[in-house]
Amino acid sequence: MPTSCATGIDRDARSAGPSRVLRLWAGPCRADDDAGMDSNTPALAEVGRDECLSLLEGARLGRVGVSIDALPAIFPVFVTVVDGAVVFRTVPGTKLKAASDGAIVAIEADQFDEATGQGWSVLVRGIAHELTDGTRAEIARSQLSTTWIDGAPEHLVLVSADLVTGRRLG
Repeated sequence: MPTSCATGIDRDARSAGPSRVLRLWAGPCRADDDAGMDSNTPALAEVGRDECLSLLEGARLGRVGVSIDALPAIFPVFVTVVDGAVVFRTVPGTKLKAASDGAIVAIEADQFDEATGQGWSVLVRGIAHELTDGTRAEIARSQLSTTWIDGAPEHLVLVSADLVTGRRLG
């Protein structure tokens, strides 16, 4: 069966059955998972919490995943890390409403170099709250130098880093 564990793609997913597809998305592959796998295929390696947060500190652009009427929605946001939590800037609307409701959200950021085949991906899940604290808000604003917001009142949203996972490719 043609499969690439490194990317989670199963070209024969319809005939493979759900257990094969779920295994592909469940985590990195072992060398014996696919007998025909090319030895040049980059490997996935899990990244610990501290390294994940360090990678996020260097990221600028990420995505926030929220639930709207029980359906997932993903929006691009500029991200930073303050005191071990992820912070992003937004305007009144869906993302701010999720924060004011104390919703559980997901923040994802990644980086990939096509030339070298190396990269990383980090996923943080936690409870969102509007950040109004003076010191932490000032730190976040200084680190979030770029904005897409054009004249609308900006708000900062802090996401607790309750569940942090990451992977390196290459």
